[in-house]
Amino acid sequence: MPHLDPDILALIALGETVETDADTSHLASCSACRDEVAALSATVVVGRRSLSDDQLVSPDARVWEAISDELGLKPRRRSRRLVPALVAAAAAVVLIAGGAATWWALRPVPNTVLASAALASFPNWPTADGEAVLEQHPDGSKTVTVTVQAPTEDGAFREAWLIRSDATDLVSLGVVRGSSATFDVPAGVDITQFDLVDVSQEADDGNPAHSGDSIVRGQLQAAAQ
Repeated sequence: MPHLDPDILALIALGETVETDADTSHLASCSACRDEVAALSATVVVGRRSLSDDQLVSPDARVWEAISDELGLKPRRRSRRLVPALVAAAAAVVLIAGGAATWWALRPVPNTVLASAALASFPNWPTADGEAVLEQHPDGSKTVTVTVQAPTEDGAFREAWLIRSDATDLVSLGVVRGSSATFDVPAGVDITQFDLVDVSQEADDGNPAHSGDSIVRGQLQAAAQ
């Protein structure tokens, strides 16, 4: 009894519906052909193992046509030696798709700039300037990056603050070491209300209150979307 064409068996192993009713009937009654399909299926599984089901997409007809053209295959009655090449080509397609899917899943997601502020100097600090940028991270958290250029004084440090628009309340962000620092926006702080960014000079005296000696200050403005 003649067996199914080896390339038909290979395509069946790849999950393609290519057999005729006669082929299906033969496969149901021929253990040798079923064993070959099982062996070829195991080879394909190795290539697909790195992908989850929702990442696998059945190639359209043009993919199979391209593989056929590349390998110089004829429509029917191909040599058994072409079967490993066909399976290898299909496995390569799966592995390339897996690499692309992995890259997409692991690619860095950039932060979103929500607002920024130009920080203007106070009269006692005429040469100072700075800027502040409010960003939202992929996890929903927010940070403020403060940059300030101003002379330094011994025995003092700089502290960044968020101040209410009406100046009735303020929240410390932390110490600015060097010319730039990034701070988490404290939980519960409404940045639309605390929209003034201030950098002050503080004496190292243990007093946590604002010294009143602001170096620069500016109001956050929403970024254009």
